[in-house]
Amino acid sequence: MEFYLWIILFAAIVYTLATMCMKRSSNAGIGPWRTTVVWNGLLALFSLPCWFVADSPTTLSSLIIPLLMSFGFFLGQLLNALAIQKGDVSLVTPIMGTKVVFVSILAIFFLPDAMGATVWVGTLLAAMGIMLMRGSNHTERKRLLPSILLGLMSAASFGAFDIVMQKFGSAAGYAEIVSRTFTFTFLWSLLLIPKWKSSIQKVDGRTWSWLLAGGLLHAGQAMILAYVLTTFGDATRVNIVYGSRAFWSIVLVWIIGHWFSNTERHLGKAVFYRRLAGSSFLVVAILLATWK
Repeated sequence: MEFYLWIILFAAIVYTLATMCMKRSSNAGIGPWRTTVVWNGLLALFSLPCWFVADSPTTLSSLIIPLLMSFGFFLGQLLNALAIQKGDVSLVTPIMGTKVVFVSILAIFFLPDAMGATVWVGTLLAAMGIMLMRGSNHTERKRLLPSILLGLMSAASFGAFDIVMQKFGSAAGYAEIVSRTFTFTFLWSLLLIPKWKSSIQKVDGRTWSWLLAGGLLHAGQAMILAYVLTTFGDATRVNIVYGSRAFWSIVLVWIIGHWFSNTERHLGKAVFYRRLAGSSFLVVAILLATWK
């Protein structure tokens, strides 16, 4: 497996830890609107040094493309926060793994990369894994349906973002595309401030710690993902490996979830075994996609 795919595997674990922090702060009363603003503000700070090494914009398209990309990322981030607020980390994170399906479809039309049969099989297995993670009865499915739909829409939005990031970012350069895109993302997020239901003073220090920890982890893995896509491309295989976060969400919630006051492990072994079986399909998909 290429070195950059190992980097993506690391980013997938970091993303899972970030979502666990998000769920912890959400349980303490931090809504998705504030989470999106704070997290994207931290992402803009992470990308700030790139402004000093990137070339100044010379054409209108050099600003419009990052502006459109930033809206896709902002929308995906907001939908993801809403999905996690309504559902379980061990369910929403695997659903986000469907992003590889959207990436594979869009890559046919917008990227020159030729995908082999194993990559297509891996994509199919990723989709099958998601089917195994749905609720075992009508009541559970009805309760989690909003979370599932929001997760799928978030995956589609992030999938489109990845395709555009590879297509235009590889030409513009990492520093240029990241600095503009993630700054615009934060500016979009400011539109959510009027939806905050409580003042900042009412948020206790511990809750802020969870929110900021999750934001720092999320910003770090987002910068890593953008670097790999703009430098190495290979969006489809990158996203199959990135889909391993589905597996990590099951494992980490089960092992260290109590550190985050996460109670999902108490949903019952049957639920976790079913979700673990589904995420295992994603592990097989990764092996197929990276097989040489």
